[in-house]
Amino acid sequence: MRAAKVGGGWSRIILGLFLAAALAGGARAGDFTFKEGLWEITVTLQMPGMSLPPQKFTHCLTHTQAVPHKPEDAEDCKFTKQEARGNRMIWALECHLEGRPAYLEGEVEYQGERLTGRVRIRDEGEEMTQHLSGRWLGECR
Repeated sequence: MRAAKVGGGWSRIILGLFLAAALAGGARAGDFTFKEGLWEITVTLQMPGMSLPPQKFTHCLTHTQAVPHKPEDAEDCKFTKQEARGNRMIWALECHLEGRPAYLEGEVEYQGERLTGRVRIRDEGEEMTQHLSGRWLGECR
């Protein structure tokens, strides 16, 4: 994952995280329920004293790749937690981003044709939050 420092924070950390989460494997289909297909995801990053404009992307989500992501450069991250229950995916990662440790905790809840979630990012004493929302668009193409 690559992230540019902006005002003491990162401008785009989670979009790359989603790629790492999807590559790490998914939940067992019997434990995890949500609507597979093409989803439009909106990501908004909030940092102390600043909010960045929302970013949108589409992604085909399946039971084995249920964490929304936008392809980015992946860097050194490892899962410390990944669990799926009902309609929720919860994860935690330890990363080394641009030579610094970072800790990320995320959760996505699927509600029929909608999703909501958040990701908390801690880096060198700073904390940021990304808010996720999404809507199901239809079958994967």
